[in-house]
Amino acid sequence: MLTEDKVAAWETCTDLSDFGQTLHGLQALAVYYAKPRLLQKNDTKEIGAF
Repeated sequence: MLTEDKVAAWETCTDLSDFGQTLHGLQALAVYYAKPRLLQKNDTKEIGAF
């Protein structure tokens, strides 16, 4: 979690390893959902892509 104290510490630190670890942890929790779509050809109704 990004707290005000943590952000303030990053502004003055010389080693960004904690910053990198924090971002990695936040991104590891991110969940993405893809919306499925079928693309069909109008003339033959064949599925061209999914």
